[in-house]
This record gives sequence, C-alpha cells and structure tokens, in this order.
Amino acid sequence: MAPTAVERAWTQFSQAEAQQALSQRGGLWRALPADGVAWVQERFPRYFQDTQGRPIPLAERHREFWQWVGALRPGKQVPAFFAVWSRGSGKSTTAELACARVGALKKR
Repeated sequence: MAPTAVERAWTQFSQAEAQQALSQRGGLWRALPADGVAWVQERFPRYFQDTQGRPIPLAERHREFWQWVGALRPGKQVPAFFAVWSRGSGKSTTAELACARVGALKKR
C-alpha cells in the first residue's frame, strides 16, 4: 500500500527538524492587546451594533468567554470553555470572531 500524504511529508523531515519547527511555533506568538473585547469590537464593529448602528452591550457570559480566549497561549493547555447559551445570543458569531482573533495573534 502506498504511503499517505502525511507519511510522505514526515519522511521529508528528520525528527530534529520537526522538533525545531515546533519549538519555533511559540516564537510566533504576539503579546495580546490589553482588552480583547476592544480588539474585536474595533476590527468587527458591525457585529456589535444594532440595525441603527447603536452599540450592543456584551453580556457577562460573553466577557467570560473573551477572558478565556485571552488566556490561550501556544503550547499551553487551558481548561475547556463549556457554555450553554440560548438561541440568538451570539454563539456562532462569538466563536467565529474568537477564531479570527486567535489566528491574527498566532495563538494557536
């Protein structure tokens, strides 16, 4: 049977090279802005406004989530964030914006 793409890629690198690449990953991390909520609101303001452009305040559950996102660090395990939010309370939008923030800051 032919090797998989992953197996072919792995054979191109020695374990030492792979270990070096993994250790450099932590070097890509950038310091977080002091206020993660402000960071997201500045970059995606329309997600935090009503149809008239008025700001929509965040609920405490959102602030707790953003605090958890702020605690993420490359190579460090954090407890899972588990929440049950009602329909229409911004679950998907919050998760998508968190992915944008984590990716932009190269945290994961």
